[in-house]
Amino acid sequence: LTFSDDNWLALGSLVPFSFPVGFSEVPYGGTASALQELADKRGKDLSKSKFLFSYAGQGGVPISALVKGAGNPYNRFIQNVQNGYNRAQELGLTYSVCAVEWTQGEANMYNTSISDYIAALVQLREDINTDVKAITKQTNDIPFVMYQPSSFNTVHTLPSDYNLPFVTLYEKMSQENEGFYLANPCYDKVFTVE
Repeated sequence: LTFSDDNWLALGSLVPFSFPVGFSEVPYGGTASALQELADKRGKDLSKSKFLFSYAGQGGVPISALVKGAGNPYNRFIQNVQNGYNRAQELGLTYSVCAVEWTQGEANMYNTSISDYIAALVQLREDINTDVKAITKQTNDIPFVMYQPSSFNTVHTLPSDYNLPFVTLYEKMSQENEGFYLANPCYDKVFTVE
């Protein structure tokens, strides 16, 4: 399911998920499709389950603009959770946040230390866990499923040009920090400039 009127702001009634008009690719769409494919492959029937997919992200900004206290993106995320919870309550359904899909990092790749970035992302996950649990009353921690930062930009197009320690930091986080999972590495891809 997704919100009918404005998925970014989590407004409207709940409707079956479909890719929004004008979006050829949205991360939550890929997650929704992958969840269904995985269930099908494992013979799991999801017909009695309902998953609400929404997004509150902000493209092209560093992590410092996304953390708690920085403003709109974090507040929008928490408002999405509150709106989803409220709608579920109206419908007599339970609601919890299963995971956060994290797709960010390019804006920090060449100007942020790895240790500072990891500290900010760990703190963000802690803040989200605290604030979401206060709304949903869920007890389970919320994992971050991370899409590796793209190493592409118009200057760095070959793997030898990449800031490899940064583009592989999500792998490191998934190995060293509980609650972080790497879903899609892309450091091995070669990009072209068109």
